[in-house]
Amino acid sequence: MQTKRKSVREVTETILEWEKRFPVDRIQYGKLRVWPLLRLCAILAIHQGAGLRTELPVPQKRRKIRKGKKNAFPSFESLPEIKAGSVLFWAQSSKFVEQPEDPFFHRFFDPLLRFADEPRSDHTFWIWEDGPEVGAVKPDEMVTINDWLGPLIVYARKSPPTHRLNRSGRRFLDAWNAEADLPEIEIEAFELTCHKISIWAKFFEQCLEFSRPNGVILTCFYAELTMALTLACSRLAIPCVELQHGQQGNWHSMYTHWSKVPRKGYDLIPDQFWMWGEAAADRVRSWLRGPSRKVFVGGNPWLAWRVKTSIGDRKTGGLIFPEQNSAIGRTILISLQFSELPDFVWDTIARRRCDCWLLRLHPRFLADESSFIAECEKRLPHGNWEVERSSRADFYDVLTQVDIHVTGWSTTAYEALAFDVPTILIDPNGLDAMRGSIDEGVFGYSDDEESFSELLDTPPAKREEKPTMISDSREVLAAWNSCRSAR
Repeated sequence: MQTKRKSVREVTETILEWEKRFPVDRIQYGKLRVWPLLRLCAILAIHQGAGLRTELPVPQKRRKIRKGKKNAFPSFESLPEIKAGSVLFWAQSSKFVEQPEDPFFHRFFDPLLRFADEPRSDHTFWIWEDGPEVGAVKPDEMVTINDWLGPLIVYARKSPPTHRLNRSGRRFLDAWNAEADLPEIEIEAFELTCHKISIWAKFFEQCLEFSRPNGVILTCFYAELTMALTLACSRLAIPCVELQHGQQGNWHSMYTHWSKVPRKGYDLIPDQFWMWGEAAADRVRSWLRGPSRKVFVGGNPWLAWRVKTSIGDRKTGGLIFPEQNSAIGRTILISLQFSELPDFVWDTIARRRCDCWLLRLHPRFLADESSFIAECEKRLPHGNWEVERSSRADFYDVLTQVDIHVTGWSTTAYEALAFDVPTILIDPNGLDAMRGSIDEGVFGYSDDEESFSELLDTPPAKREEKPTMISDSREVLAAWNSCRSAR
């Protein structure tokens, strides 16, 4: 029996209800307004069904500490120097893809440099590992920042929090923790999280103050480590730009439905947002208002790059999936966001044996590949499906091979449009996030076997009037040049 997940909309509505009940914009740790961090903790607690509690240290053999030895703050001097006038790219490891000529290609950042004909060595990449590790031997301009976190974590554990959550924060969490149906967020545990971010921010501040980059570009602000970097940029008045990394939608809990934002904004949120299209930009302007916040449309660099460099379609480039040879029907790609599918999708695949089904696991769930394949073998004994190569091949190359794309509510729906591949959404989150596109006939939506088969036979064929993702390399280059001259 499949466990029902709370929808993105349900989580966002819960957060919004609590935000309206309390003066969340006044919640502070010391002088820092920490509602973005507390909001993130609350969202994760609801999604994961597990609260935030104080972790007990793992018992370890005590080492003798020499008298007078202090818990020294870690040095940043061994980090590669950031060149004056350059840009610091805060790069998620999950966003790297291996290209034939470059095993360290970042999907969103490297296209900017290719379009501008700038060598990567002119800039600096700080990699934070949010998923797969990037190779051990990296170019000189790249460094894995997680290597420096060990000493910082030790320092944070040994130095007690310097502040306490203020009265507004304590009242909020006391009320939150009194609700039986909400995961507990311990006040002490949240204070330790704030303390940890303060330590990281201090470290980043020293690094940035020493080198003074022209700006920082990142792809996901709502992570503890990234909020620390954003805070450091705010304190030093260094432009901090978030380049959109996902479709977000109308109910994304960290980009929409903020009812209380201070006039000067939050220091834990970037001061600039680079959006793929006008609809996403309008959402951010609407919810994350502020006189100092700049929101602009710059297009999707990765999509712009791949539209220019994809391998071509199967009519000219040949088949890359042997399963297509025996299929007399359509080739259908399913982009999974978790390692599970609704029963009506399984049943449809089992029934439509003339079609070829490419089942692509999300990179973060590749560890579940063997168990997912075992489930496929159990449910789909006829073998008109494929998992391993579909999950590892370049996504855009796979798109050139298919007739229809299926996903829950992933950004891949909009990417498929750039390759003229229609998408069918199969999760209620997709209905909430992309309802406008569904109503316009750009995407199809199904939650049962009958309507799913009908959409597979007659997929949606309309195009967006205003593209959610701009793939014009000229617009991307113009946005990059604007970022370079922001200071």
